[in-house]
Order: sequence, then structure tokens, then C-alpha cells
Amino acid sequence: MSAAPAPDAATGRGVLLLVGMPRSGTTWTGKLLDAHPDTRYLHEPDSTRRIPVDLAAETAGPAEAAAVREWLRAALADRSARVNGKLPLFRKRWRGPLEALRHRASVYGAKLAARRGVARPVHVGRRAEGAPTVWKSIESLARLGALLDALPELRVAVLVRHPCGYVASVLRGERMGRFSDTVRAADDWGVLERLLATQAARAIGVTRRDLAAEPAEGRLAWRWVLAHAAALAAAARAGGGRVRLVHYEDCCRDPAGAAGAMLGLLGLGPHPQVRRFAEESTRGDGGGYYGVRRDPARAAARWREELPEAVQRRVLAIVREAAPPPLHAEAA
Repeated sequence: MSAAPAPDAATGRGVLLLVGMPRSGTTWTGKLLDAHPDTRYLHEPDSTRRIPVDLAAETAGPAEAAAVREWLRAALADRSARVNGKLPLFRKRWRGPLEALRHRASVYGAKLAARRGVARPVHVGRRAEGAPTVWKSIESLARLGALLDALPELRVAVLVRHPCGYVASVLRGERMGRFSDTVRAADDWGVLERLLATQAARAIGVTRRDLAAEPAEGRLAWRWVLAHAAALAAAARAGGGRVRLVHYEDCCRDPAGAAGAMLGLLGLGPHPQVRRFAEESTRGDGGGYYGVRRDPARAAARWREELPEAVQRRVLAIVREAAPPPLHAEAA
């Protein structure tokens, strides 16, 4: 068993939150962290069970903090295939050979049952809740302030993808009908209004009228800017090196090295199993829209061919003019 701390829902100790915008490479990056034999991986538990604080909450008072801690306690006890069965599955030192077989069989059984509308729990393993935990999220970037307030020992890796890569991937997914949302991301004013109400947005000085004047690509660029600005402001308030900014393109160039740096936030060192998955998962490009086996460098640069030059220029102009300085490199 790892010497890294066991997860504690009261403080967030032993939990690494990998958080980013949708379509920012979080699934593949999360599986890089899952490949370490000492980690337990939770796939988007805040998409399965909503955290009971606003999606752009910048702080957490006593009631909100208690709600976050109770939510994390439930997430650590989760046994659903949605949260615990994201493929591929990896060997774990905290799960013996027989438990590994039982876990694998229960994951595939639960996935088959789900196709018939039946929810079946996954056998995670009796030592799972003592394993340092990676929580992967595409929901909680803008409410990072509330999470850091509520969980004073939580460690966070914020995965940042180039804004044009984010915009191109969202637009492609909408064209392909890959999302369950009935409203396009650029037209989701419920989310945009919450982001506009943050202190970070007020400091930038952007208004609803500004966003309404933009085409869809521009509103997506603003969504990227405002969510990341809120997260960076939260990181600055928290201090103490609790939050690390990780560029998706750096992960593409050196997957094992980037994973090792993030795992260091949990007190874990590098491991050959991570390097093997990094090598195997970056061969070819047949992983599909949500796949984790593809050429990540090619995927990261696909926007250069997909987005018209005028759209690229507008997205980059918004980032250069409005985003906090740590994000300006993404507009290069």
C-alpha cells in the first residue's frame, strides 16, 4: 500500500482534483493518473451527483463547506460503474489478484446491466477507501474557490487546453450530436450569467451585452476565459502551492513526466505502469471522440485545420485582452 495519505472527506487530504473545461483532455490525463498502481480513480462524480453549491461559488461558508464535505464522503463511498468503471482498468497494489478479477467482472457486468436500465454496483475492493484518490471533474473549475475553502488539504491540478482547441472540440461535438445537453454551450446563459457574476468577471469588466454581441465562437472563448479566471483567483487566495496549472499541450509532449508532476501533489512518485500507458495510449488515432487512445499532439493541434482563421483571431484576441496573465501563453 502507498505511503501517501488516505483520503479524508473532512479535509480533502489524500485527494487530488484534476479539473478542467469540458473537451480539455481531462479524460486521457485522468487515466494517466489512474495508471499509477497506488491511486484510486473517480470519474466525474460531480457529474453523477451534483455538489450542493453553485457551479461558480467563489467561497464556502460553514453550511456550504459542510455540504461539500458530505458530498465528498458520499463520492468516496460511491460504487457506481459510471464513477468507478471508466476503461481501461489498471492493476492496483491495494487490490489483490482475486479482487482485481472480481472488480473487472463487476465493471463489465454493471455496464451490461446499465444498457437494460438496471443500476448494479461495482466491486471496488475492501481497501479502496484507503487509497490516495484522483477525482476527475469537468464541472467544478469555476467553483474551485468554494472547494478549496471547504477542503483545506485538497490538492488541485487545473488542466488548461488552448482556447482554440476547446472551442473547436465543443463545436465539433455539437455538430456530431455527442452531447446530451439540449442547449448549445455558447447559448447556455444560465452558466454564462453565473460566470459573469464572479469577482473575476467583474474585475475584467465584461458584461452580458458584451457576450450577446459575440458569435458562438466568441461566447465560448469568453466562457473559457471566465471559468479559468475564477479558478486562478481561487488558487491565488488559497496559496500554499495547493493548485498547479498544467497545460494540456505539455501533457501531450511528455505524458509520463506531466503525470509524475501531478502525482507528486499526492506524495506519489513515478511508476513504470504510468509510462507504459503513456506510450500505449499515444499510438495511433482510433480512440473516438471520447477515447483515451490516440495521438494527443495531433488531437491538440486539430483546431488549426478546423477553425477558420478569422475565428482563431477572434478567440485569441479575447484571451489576450481579457484573460489573467498566466493564461496569455495559451494565446500564442
